[in-house]
Amino acid sequence: MSTCTMQETRICSAYRFCWHRSKQVIVLCSIGGTLLTYVERTGPKAKRYADPERMFGRQSRSLKAAYELQEENFTNVTHLKGGLNDWIHEGYPVNEDED
Repeated sequence: MSTCTMQETRICSAYRFCWHRSKQVIVLCSIGGTLLTYVERTGPKAKRYADPERMFGRQSRSLKAAYELQEENFTNVTHLKGGLNDWIHEGYPVNEDED
């Protein structure tokens, strides 16, 4: 598995040319971002409501990276909805590098 940390939303040029464009690429950031214009809560008090702050969704670095990968003809791009924060909140595993 290759990882690419981006300080900017530009695709790392070294990876852009060495990744096979049909391989799965998973992009994520801390918040995840969304194109949805509403907020949806789950659980015992499930609720869905329009959010005026999300008239055009919620921008994030990972959404921008996913868009740029698709613009570079990557055909199997997956965006982690809710980002790393939601992943951890849901109790999914996270391996931290031990340096």
